[in-house]
Amino acid sequence: LKYILTDIKLNGENKDIMIKDIHFVDFNDPSTMFIESDVIENGSYTLSFRFGLHADINIADNYANESFHASMDWPPMIDPNTGMEMGGGYHYMKLEGAYNNDSTFYNTHTGPTMGMDHSFEVEFDMLNINIENSTENLEYSIQMNVNNWYENPNTVNLAPMIMMDMQKQMQLMNNGMTDVFSFQSMLD
Repeated sequence: LKYILTDIKLNGENKDIMIKDIHFVDFNDPSTMFIESDVIENGSYTLSFRFGLHADINIADNYANESFHASMDWPPMIDPNTGMEMGGGYHYMKLEGAYNNDSTFYNTHTGPTMGMDHSFEVEFDMLNINIENSTENLEYSIQMNVNNWYENPNTVNLAPMIMMDMQKQMQLMNNGMTDVFSFQSMLD
């Protein structure tokens, strides 16, 4: 499992605080599971982020110097039938594995299929992060329920060609916006 989050920020009543502009998560690299932030002003905040890269910044080789470039690059290919560009820029997620006793492999790759932006914003506007003269480190967790990519509200089968299937990309995007991500305090 590898994916990219962008525009990770705390949304305050009077101002927003950018925590990190781009963050690459690689499930095989525990160091990518954490983001540290500087001291944050007192106030009440909510958390938001974008899953993937918005079309304005998802440009081929735009992140050639980043650690994720080689593994998340989505080479621009031209459909010989339509002349349309397929892909280009970077994948948002690569979820790969096996099922049926580890003998049936699947690849779920999301990204800008056929040049369309399938990134989306996730907002946890019901959960407040309250900072009031705290000298303690506060820890929060963003969790991904991998099963929900395939279940809610759309059932997505692990058929071939998810990457270039516009309908499946739209279904995965809708599922991601529904309940793939959750947020909680690590102090609870």
